[in-house]
Amino acid sequence: MRIPEQDIVSLFRSKFPDGVPPCGLCKADRWLFDDVLYEIRETAGQRLFAREDTKVFPLVVITCANCGNTHLMNALVTQIVVPTPAVNEPA
Repeated sequence: MRIPEQDIVSLFRSKFPDGVPPCGLCKADRWLFDDVLYEIRETAGQRLFAREDTKVFPLVVITCANCGNTHLMNALVTQIVVPTPAVNEPA
């Protein structure tokens, strides 16, 4: 799923009104905002494939343009994505 870059930038401006903090590793203040929504899934022991009952965390990725330090931010907590009720598909 793609998220418009302006939505991601707006999110960071609202969360950090004084500006996005500099990178914690190199102190640079140039960030790359990825417009693709990623996800991390829960695994169950040795079973690496997704099950229907696994937790899924949608993530927004930002990366320091200088050193590559990467941050994953929960897209639900930040409200970049608002969940919609599940709709059953016709059989």
